[in-house]
Amino acid sequence: MKPLVILLILVKFAVLLAGCAEFKNSPFTDELQTNTRNWNARNVAKIQALNLNDTFRIATISDTHSNYNDLRAVIREINSRSDIDFVIHLGDFTDRGYNFEYDIFVDIMKGLNKPSVVVIGNHDSIGKGPQLYRRVFGNPDFTFDFNGTKIIIANNNRLDFISSWSADWMFNEVAHSQGFDRVIVAHHVDPDSTNYFTTAQVMQFDKLYSDSKVNLVLNGHQHTFLMRAMTDYLSLQVPRIQDRQYNILDFKEGELHVWYCQKGHCRTVAP
Repeated sequence: MKPLVILLILVKFAVLLAGCAEFKNSPFTDELQTNTRNWNARNVAKIQALNLNDTFRIATISDTHSNYNDLRAVIREINSRSDIDFVIHLGDFTDRGYNFEYDIFVDIMKGLNKPSVVVIGNHDSIGKGPQLYRRVFGNPDFTFDFNGTKIIIANNNRLDFISSWSADWMFNEVAHSQGFDRVIVAHHVDPDSTNYFTTAQVMQFDKLYSDSKVNLVLNGHQHTFLMRAMTDYLSLQVPRIQDRQYNILDFKEGELHVWYCQKGHCRTVAP
């Protein structure tokens, strides 16, 4: 059979297959398959309903993009523990901010049997990512509190919101936290990153945390575990979930102990 005839047959076959295939919208749109909405607000209500006192445990995970199997495994590990009260995901749950990545992530996270809140990361902010995040999770800046503890979740992806980003909201929330015994700030990018922030901004963040009632600052983004005792607060960088890495924050009667977990084994790395 002549090559041209073979080519025409293959083209015709491909057209027939395309005609039978399910049509899927572009991954660049803000359309979603999931009908999940207001994730963070609904889970905050669950956390507050736990009536936690000054003894509680938080599991922190981050940068789960391209590591869905590790995310599923860590969720199974967390589900098997009765001592973890809730989970904070510190962002980058997608790789390119595509709608189908949001759908996959939500579907996996629904398997978690603990309440969870999700921070927006720089990868989640690509393209239609910000619209998708708001639709599924809500406002990327929010706070919640329980029994003397205030948690501030802030979008600090400055370079991905270059025309609209401001630190004023976070500064204001920290300033109005004087009535709390414990203040935790959680965002995706490390606040001393000179790739994302000016030198003046880095100094402002450190002064803000040092001069206020902030006890703990959490970030992901760099994919590696790092814990530093700053002047008046603890800085904790949560590792990428690859190899089933995550941290557990153990608050007990006002004291904090940090656990580093990998492949099902946890060890204390308390400051």
